[in-house]
Amino acid sequence: IMLESSLTYIYPVFQSIIENLTFPSNGSYVSIFFWYIRILIAFQFSLALYDKFLHFCYSIGILKRDWDFPSKPINPPYVPKKDALQYDTPFWGSWYEIIKTTVVIVSGLAPLRLFFCLILFLLAAMALSAPSWHPSKIWRIITQRLGAFLCRVLLWVLGFYTIRQVGNFAPKNKVKLVICNHIGIYDVVFIFMGTFASFVTRSENAKAPLFKGIIKAFDAVIVDREDQNSRTKAADEIAHRTKDESTPQLMIFPEGTTSNQNTLFLFKKGVFVVGEPLQPVVLRFHYRHFNPSYTGRTATGNDAIDVIFRSLCQFVNHVEYKCLDIYYPNEEEKADAILYAKNVQRHMASHLGCGVSDATYEDYKALREAYYAKQAQLKQEKETKKNK
Repeated sequence: IMLESSLTYIYPVFQSIIENLTFPSNGSYVSIFFWYIRILIAFQFSLALYDKFLHFCYSIGILKRDWDFPSKPINPPYVPKKDALQYDTPFWGSWYEIIKTTVVIVSGLAPLRLFFCLILFLLAAMALSAPSWHPSKIWRIITQRLGAFLCRVLLWVLGFYTIRQVGNFAPKNKVKLVICNHIGIYDVVFIFMGTFASFVTRSENAKAPLFKGIIKAFDAVIVDREDQNSRTKAADEIAHRTKDESTPQLMIFPEGTTSNQNTLFLFKKGVFVVGEPLQPVVLRFHYRHFNPSYTGRTATGNDAIDVIFRSLCQFVNHVEYKCLDIYYPNEEEKADAILYAKNVQRHMASHLGCGVSDATYEDYKALREAYYAKQAQLKQEKETKKNK
């Protein structure tokens, strides 16, 4: 009886889907266009169902993941700066990536995704900025939840159909500081959806029109990475917020820049100077042909626009993060921020299964300066040859 009633309900729905995907009989350009859009949307949903089916098979043991967090913490190896700055999946290095990207663009799937992403991004930015419009606590809760929902839909459109979470975020009455390794432009969204935390951001982000409202709404801590006084003020503000029970949790990326996700960069000591407990969160993207880390073209990697473009052209994007237990510093670590930072760096790397390095944002700066100097030299040589 249950099977019969289920089929009675499912069959009309299935029939309606088939009718909507049937090639239009009248053959007008408008009807053919919208028919093709429905085909692309159906393909997007089929990719999501396929991904969900795979994760279901992983969960019950039918299939085994070839990617996962280490079953037990490892002893993270040291990685030289040269290797830590290296990007491993350049676009032109894979024929599969080139052909797939071409197919996804020409088919219209990538442009359709981009269209929906732009709309969702604008709506999410407005929702996340909205708490600054009115001081009401209920208004803040509603707009934050709405913003998180829109962010999740946006990620779904990008191909992040399943976001795997291991462990749970600790409440703010137990820990005020949440730190995470920094890979790219999506990291802050994943952590925000789980904590609704405030965050520390670089001063360049405060100039972005849409991001400015979000910074104000979440009372973010702004730091100028080039200014020592700014970094000192940011550290003082972090210390103040750890003592203030009325403030939300604070999300911090202690590397101070993005890495290639195969190595943790040197942790800045700012968040560790306060000597307070914190919750480490380790995040990583599973990939074979596209590593979505934002390392910059000058480091042979991707700029932000490249990350977005290549993400749009993936059939499925995989991400997972693990909330580790609260890390309570011992007396020696409380007295020595550098030691505290190094120990937490190794602790997080041991759970990620990656190496540690003493590479920093300054190394990216040196690469960028060398790259532009070389480009200027080549341009000058070209002009000299042209004049001759």
